[in-house]
Amino acid sequence: YNPSGRIPLVDGKPLLDAIPAASKPYYDFAGWWTAPDGGTEITAEATVSPGATLYAHWDRIIYNWSYARNDDGTLTITGVEPSRGAIDIPASIDGKRVSAIGEEAFCYSGIDAAIIPEGVLAIGARAFCGTAVKTLCLPGSLKTIASEAFAGTPLETVVFAGDEKDIDIYGSAFRWTPYSDAKPFEMI
Repeated sequence: YNPSGRIPLVDGKPLLDAIPAASKPYYDFAGWWTAPDGGTEITAEATVSPGATLYAHWDRIIYNWSYARNDDGTLTITGVEPSRGAIDIPASIDGKRVSAIGEEAFCYSGIDAAIIPEGVLAIGARAFCGTAVKTLCLPGSLKTIASEAFAGTPLETVVFAGDEKDIDIYGSAFRWTPYSDAKPFEMI
């Protein structure tokens, strides 16, 4: 971070609240440092030279997926910890294919983006209801989106890898979203 070569300083100390918040999908912000790798962490007590460049450091988020085993040997995702930020749902866990996102799996969590992998066939009722998801990538394998799966989200963009006409979209799957307002379509 180096906007026009200046870091806000008060008596030679960085004014960290004046530096924009850093964010990166799939990572937690670990602080500002004096070098891209290693270096010294910048704290409120640190002295920083005018014109110095700060580098964001990151910790990769480790996701712990909850799931149910299906009779056919596949898995249904039922939740994740931590349930915040962008998630990239795995195509398999321990060698078992993920075939569905369960009912209320992420309902009212802090998730704000999701990539659903090829192989997922169904998204359960209220699976993402009340989340902060604005953009969604859906696989070509998807066959069913259940009632209110994305209701009450700020969803604006949906990318279909396959033909959306091949997907059974049940009652109000996108209810109360900017997406449903912008794109009328038939639902079952």
